[in-house]
Amino acid sequence: MANKKPLILALVLFNAALVGMLVVMHVQTAQAQVIPSAVGRFAAVTQLISDDASLVWVTDTVSRRLACYRLDSKSRQLRGVKQIPLRSVFRYKEPEEQPGRGVR
Repeated sequence: MANKKPLILALVLFNAALVGMLVVMHVQTAQAQVIPSAVGRFAAVTQLISDDASLVWVTDTVSRRLACYRLDSKSRQLRGVKQIPLRSVFRYKEPEEQPGRGVR
């Protein structure tokens, strides 16, 4: 047991790899599913932000607005957080009619 440095280095690297795997496995991701036959005016996605609260993101495709609501599971209340007009976000511009052509 004269040279312990390689063994200690190997153990430190192994522990670092385990901590890295814990961090990667613990990250929570939002999941959404699109149902082609249900495409309509609204699209919604949920996001878990803590054990007691979630966010609900709702997109209104007709008025082009994105709304965020917070759902508190303890108090069972849904509160509006923010509404964003998507026209200003994407700098939406209505298509112009050209003479002799219809609207694209």
